[in-house]
Amino acid sequence: MEESEYLTLPLVPEITLHLPGSSLFYEFAGGPQWKTPWPGGQALARHILDNSQELAGQRVLDLGCGCGQVSVAAGMSGANVHAVDTNSGAVEACRANLERMGLSGRVEHLESLDGFTTEVDVLLVAEMLYAEPLRRAVIPWLLEHLDRGSSLLISERGKVGLERLPVRPVAEHEVPGRGAGGETRLYKAVIWRSV
Repeated sequence: MEESEYLTLPLVPEITLHLPGSSLFYEFAGGPQWKTPWPGGQALARHILDNSQELAGQRVLDLGCGCGQVSVAAGMSGANVHAVDTNSGAVEACRANLERMGLSGRVEHLESLDGFTTEVDVLLVAEMLYAEPLRRAVIPWLLEHLDRGSSLLISERGKVGLERLPVRPVAEHEVPGRGAGGETRLYKAVIWRSV
């Protein structure tokens, strides 16, 4: 699990991402978060590929796309991908990783969710509820789009904030990675679907 230019995702070996300077170290210690293929994103990508018929032909939004692992899985499943992130480095990485995997999609930089609306069938969200400032921005936005008819697939390692969303768990995955001491460990991520 050394640092590499290319990372094949342990839970999703079908996907190899170009991420210079990244590794499978999931204890955040600074640096760009989008360079890490977080366990929640890998779990959601695995779920999407295992249930690819659910997204085939659907318009999806990958909210907080990061390095693009969820966007790539959605594209591989035949979805029409729209990906957004507030970090310009993430936008470039997501776009490059879609292209590298022979996929296309609209990848867009956002300053914030304020004023951003979209018409999609499915919202895809991975590990976006870990901090209260994010929850304050993301949860009302998700609820607004659920009210407008979108469905939601969200993957989180914890449960904080999920009680404010009309979701139920549908799958659970253990993702191999490295802990704070460099040891190999498994991280549990749960997939939730809107009801």
